[in-house]
Amino acid sequence: MTILREQLKGELTAIFAAKDATENDNVFGMVLRDQVGAQVTDGGTAGTAQAEIPIATVTDGGRVTAVRLTTAIAVTASDTNYASFFVQKRTAGGAAVTIGTGTTQTSGSGGLGSLVAWTPVTIVLTDANRVLAAGDILTVSVSKTGSGVAIASATVSANLSVVFERGV
Repeated sequence: MTILREQLKGELTAIFAAKDATENDNVFGMVLRDQVGAQVTDGGTAGTAQAEIPIATVTDGGRVTAVRLTTAIAVTASDTNYASFFVQKRTAGGAAVTIGTGTTQTSGSGGLGSLVAWTPVTIVLTDANRVLAAGDILTVSVSKTGSGVAIASATVSANLSVVFERGV
């Protein structure tokens, strides 16, 4: 894959006659980078979880580069009552492998801390699990601990977006 990647990068550089290496990387990233998103909701109810749902089937191998969470409401961090967000891949054998997780626990406990409405936060990735194979299925889910915490309103969802590079 690395040879193909370098060949493609060279071809794109020649085609777009980019001025410098930064522009070359930006053009290359636009061609091979993709993003998928999922709406997750609890209907504004603190104790309601979101079962695992599929968001994309990977057609080419690749690597997850970022996962971001955006909520439409403010969410107060708590180490007792919180939500946990999971981004996973289901491999050909069906096994669930966690790519990234984030919780609404306080940052001192390793969580994301309080979430500000309309402000994306980055979910921590498990480096060893970021590689995607053709046929893997990306999924998201939300679980609740204690009495939970609302992550959405009755009419608006939270959004998890997954950014990945193909052919890496």
